[in-house]
Amino acid sequence: MFRKIARGGSAYMDYAEMERLIRKVMPCALDSLEEDLGLLKQFSKRYVAELARNELMIDGEAAGLGYLTCARVGREDIPWRAAGVGEGVVG
Repeated sequence: MFRKIARGGSAYMDYAEMERLIRKVMPCALDSLEEDLGLLKQFSKRYVAELARNELMIDGEAAGLGYLTCARVGREDIPWRAAGVGEGVVG
């Protein structure tokens, strides 16, 4: 879902579908739906950008890899390294 949000556009919350739902729930909001939906998607895209960042060496979606994800693991993510335990020890 984060990738869809990061992609934006009609990847999620398609305008036609949102219009159909809003028409049933709050028809008075239809006048500003396009603008409101655009603002929501812009905000959401920025919010998930870091979560959806691709750390693969290839474009996984273009290669048809589906949900394969590669994460960057840093020194702070390895408890015994982050604490300084075993510094200087190769292993």
